[in-house]
This record gives sequence, C-alpha cells and structure tokens, in this order.
Amino acid sequence: MTLPSSSGRIETGDMIDPRWWREGVADGKPMPEILAGRDVGAVFRFLRGMGWSLTALCGATGLSESRVRAVMHQTQRITSYDVLERVALGLGIPRGAMGLAYTCGASEPAGSPTSGDS
Repeated sequence: MTLPSSSGRIETGDMIDPRWWREGVADGKPMPEILAGRDVGAVFRFLRGMGWSLTALCGATGLSESRVRAVMHQTQRITSYDVLERVALGLGIPRGAMGLAYTCGASEPAGSPTSGDS
C-alpha cells in the first residue's frame, strides 16, 4: 500500500527491497544488466510485477502516467541524465548501478599490493 506523505508524494521506500537491484530478474535478464543498460522500461515492468501501481511509479519518479506507460511499453526511452538520476533516487536504485556515479573503477585503493602501484 502506498500512502501520500505530507508533501503529497507517494511514499514507496518501505516497499523496496535493495536486493532487487542485485538479484532481481526482469524480462529474462538479471537486474544488474538491466540497470547498466539503463532499461527503465524493464525496471518499471519489474516493479509492476512486484505490486507497484502506476500511481506509485509516477509518485516515486516524478514522471507523468503517460510517460511511465510509454517507457513500460518501449515506445519511449529515458536518456536524460537528470531524469535517469531522478528515477534512480526515487526508486532507491544505487546510482552507480546505472552508471550515474563517478567511480575510479579500481577495486583496490592505489598503492595496495593488488593494484599494481608498488
């Protein structure tokens, strides 16, 4: 169930399991692959399958119902960085999973024995 907050936005944060973004599968693909490809339509379809309403998706992302439907039905694709960031923040998706965060790409700090900087 989603409830409007005092700001009028739909509160859905309690309904998101962070594991979905690591372990979920949508359209036969693992969620990390979907997120890396910025396939927001697949994310929306996944969340609809998890019980999210269109109203909740719109409230969480700030998108109109017609835009959410178009993205879900693959007649529109979200490419704007600002909108992608808003979707990630609204749905609790780690920004880095969608390539929206700066990372150096190194798994070990510089100068560590495995980094090759000795």
